[in-house]
Amino acid sequence: ELKEKNGKNVYIQEAIALKRFAENKYEDAIDMFKKALRTDSKQTYNYLNIARVYKVMGNKDKTREYFEKFIHEHSYFIPALLEYSKWLVEIEDYPDAQRKLRKADRLRSNDVEIMNLLFYSSYRLVKESVCEYNIKETISLAEKIKSLGSFGYETEKIELENLLVNIQGSK
Repeated sequence: ELKEKNGKNVYIQEAIALKRFAENKYEDAIDMFKKALRTDSKQTYNYLNIARVYKVMGNKDKTREYFEKFIHEHSYFIPALLEYSKWLVEIEDYPDAQRKLRKADRLRSNDVEIMNLLFYSSYRLVKESVCEYNIKETISLAEKIKSLGSFGYETEKIELENLLVNIQGSK
């Protein structure tokens, strides 16, 4: 069993924090991840761990804060950008999700998972403020995703195509 007597060892601190997280002892987990960061400030992946704990706790502000800290330190780590983007979609922050997904798409172009989420975020934004150019751009993104493989939002694409027909027909 892990003991606090090894409290100065950052890896023991992280292991204790992960154990506390798994036991649903969220505040204790956060405290231990923060202690690990104080012990070794280079262990910045603990920002991601803290974001995950806050996410489970439902604390949106802290979740965002720690995802942002992690992304600031690891701007090219696509799995974290994707995880953050999925959470942003979950909480319906489509503009920020779209920004993060565009960055992820620049880092790893033609990734079907990233592009599907980017399409869905764009779809939600287009539905909120109807703009012919944005609708065309979103439909074009859907076509590109379909050409690459698995596209998960055919119904939404058809809805946008119908919306575009209606807009162009009313001119």
